[in-house]
Amino acid sequence: LCNKHQRMVAHAVKLARYMALMPYTRGQTSR
Repeated sequence: LCNKHQRMVAHAVKLARYMALMPYTRGQTSR
C-alpha cells in the first residue's frame, strides 16, 4: 500500500466507524 492508498483506507475505516456509531449515539441522546 502506498501512502495515498493508506490514507484513503484509513479515511474509509474512520468513516465506516463513524457511520456505525451514529445510530447508537443518536439513540442515546434522544432518550
